[in-house]
Amino acid sequence: MIKKTIKLLAFSIILIVTACSKDKNIDADPLTVDFNISVSSDFAPAEVTITNNTTAATSYNWSFTGGTPESSTDQNPSTVSYSSAGEYTISLEASNGTETKTSSKIFSIGEPLTVDFDISVSSDFAPAEVTITNNSSGATSYNWSFTGGTPESSTDQNPSTVSYTVAGEYTINLEVSNGTETKTTSKTFVLNTNEAPSSNNNQIKLLTGKTPQEIGESFVTINGEQIAVISIDMDEDDGINYIVFYIGEDEFVAISYEDEEINGEYVIAELSDGSFSANNLPITSSSEDIFEITGSLEAENSNSKSLTVLFDVTSLGGGSSTISINGDIATINGDLGSVTYNQILDLNANNRNVHTIVLEDVPGSVNDEVNVETGRLIREAGYTTELKSDSEVFSGGVDLFCSGVKRIIADGATIGVHSWCCGSNGEQASDIPENDSQHNIQINYFNEMLGEPNGRNFYFFTINAASFNDIYYMTNSEIEQYQLATE
Repeated sequence: MIKKTIKLLAFSIILIVTACSKDKNIDADPLTVDFNISVSSDFAPAEVTITNNTTAATSYNWSFTGGTPESSTDQNPSTVSYSSAGEYTISLEASNGTETKTSSKIFSIGEPLTVDFDISVSSDFAPAEVTITNNSSGATSYNWSFTGGTPESSTDQNPSTVSYTVAGEYTINLEVSNGTETKTTSKTFVLNTNEAPSSNNNQIKLLTGKTPQEIGESFVTINGEQIAVISIDMDEDDGINYIVFYIGEDEFVAISYEDEEINGEYVIAELSDGSFSANNLPITSSSEDIFEITGSLEAENSNSKSLTVLFDVTSLGGGSSTISINGDIATINGDLGSVTYNQILDLNANNRNVHTIVLEDVPGSVNDEVNVETGRLIREAGYTTELKSDSEVFSGGVDLFCSGVKRIIADGATIGVHSWCCGSNGEQASDIPENDSQHNIQINYFNEMLGEPNGRNFYFFTINAASFNDIYYMTNSEIEQYQLATE
């Protein structure tokens, strides 16, 4: 009887355990995969916030193709960023260790709304037709206004040609919308009459489609006093090349460089008075165009000055030129550079009566590549260039003078030329073989301005006339030989 009781008891325990096991599976939460998304904007860039509604999962694998980040294994991932327009999918694979389920959401981000267009005017003189290229993006509606033109308005994305029959200044306006926001922009152009705009019968073309030069700012801080850099030049001393930052008429800070770049980890620096210098100032760079040189300059008497130079490379070729206007004459003074390029664009757009550019006191140019492009602006527009009897024009100033469609040189004007520096191996131009491609920028420019082969011949005359740190004054016979004056 005892044995039978024990057997029954054991059987009861087995039944109880089995029953408990079944109850446990029945009560477990089932695995479900679900999530919601919230997109911060209908247009790029946008951020997506995710709310995870998944239940009974022990692991999560998120995929955000095209986003940042691109994946996550967090239960509740952080915000995902999308920088471009497009259709995107967010996927979630969740598991409880026994089974795996997936879910996904698809959403679209539209193009950001931008408004921009270009115009091409068939002639500088009325009548003329204007062709429009619409560069706007993300818009669903367009409202054009062509006051004074035919037609006077349009709602087409790409309107047809607009006709203008009368001389004058006209503005084309564009308003675009994506249903949420609206943006506007405009372009202004001038149509002249077929009569000459001035007594010299020189018809000036309106320059269009030209982009102004980007010009940054550089600063020098000495003992805590920040000073704006007025101009920047290059110099050489004892075989070391320097970038010279002028902070006053005769005050400057000189920083060493190699191959027309600031290379390496340290530079040499000195002040204009020659008493304070340093040989190992460290360089840091916040971008490819901005450098900072910081440290202490020491004098022989153990005095010191703290120095920081914040150098924006785009300010290197800025120049210091000014343009003054008197009636139909514009006068240039100062070193030529990117500033001059922008000044010519402004002169052409806003002073339509000016037909002659006088170069008065022009020591040279600080960026020869930009200077030849400035010359091309002057030639394309059709300006006359002129040297007065008291004009003193040197180096790049001579290059710019040659760009005039008509060129006038008064008796007594001073014209100085020399070689440029430095070539790919640090040599001056006169030491570079004539067939070397390093000459091509200048040869092509002078051929355009003075004709072939005179342009090429004049260029090689200039670089062989004097070394880059000297100057040669042209004689009247040389001015005539190379046809610098047209009348």
